[in-house]
Amino acid sequence: MRTRNLIGLGVAATAACYLLIERSQTNGIIGFFHERLSVSMFACWFAGYIVVTISPATCAISFWLLAKRSRHGWILHLAVAPAIYAIFLAATDLMLFAAGEQDVDPLSARAIIPAMLLLMICPIVYFVALGFRTIGALRRRAKVG
Repeated sequence: MRTRNLIGLGVAATAACYLLIERSQTNGIIGFFHERLSVSMFACWFAGYIVVTISPATCAISFWLLAKRSRHGWILHLAVAPAIYAIFLAATDLMLFAAGEQDVDPLSARAIIPAMLLLMICPIVYFVALGFRTIGALRRRAKVG
């Protein structure tokens, strides 16, 4: 239950921030696509934008908490980076489809660059934290035994 509450709180806070930014930003990339696309295509583009931005952190938290509960948590630890990358590609494709673009051009790239940074940073932080946790567990075992 705590996992769902944590993920739900993160998604709700991020969506609220995006809505606030979207309402106040008329000259930015969100405003550009809001004016350029139809309502339904903008909804698809904006959904992809939210997913591509929050999925790295959400996946990392979810996989971490699920791995703690699982008997074979190492499988989830190995799957976190491919899962983040797969969700990133799917959300990026949704954004490109909604914008009617074949490839990432400078306009779409401006929207995707923060997500690309999170795509790289979240797995690195995840595995560094996993390494520290493993080293701590090994040290505790060495002191006991």
